[in-house]
Amino acid sequence: MICYLHGMRAHAIRPSLFFWVVLVLTTPLTFFVAPIALLVSMRQWPRSVDGDHLVLRDGTRIPWSANTNMMKYPGGRYELIFGATTVQLPTRMIAGGKQIADEIAQHLGMRWE
Repeated sequence: MICYLHGMRAHAIRPSLFFWVVLVLTTPLTFFVAPIALLVSMRQWPRSVDGDHLVLRDGTRIPWSANTNMMKYPGGRYELIFGATTVQLPTRMIAGGKQIADEIAQHLGMRWE
């Protein structure tokens, strides 16, 4: 589904193929520790984003106006900071993650070098 809301497409955040490959390959190598850690880390990802707000996995809606910062880290990981709430956006682990992160940065008026 593609919708344009206030200049930003609505996206449902889903794991990428890379996420599932890492999950499957690390299962026998780490005796199920790494896959459990990956699945738990998904709880810090958003469920969806659109032009008005970001929805967390627990259903909490956070408006973009509450965003205080967006951090970019090496390896394609972003953090969206909403006061005391930090939302992770690991672009490699999310289907279409780089495009979603770029749209969010543009929507928030952020520029990366």
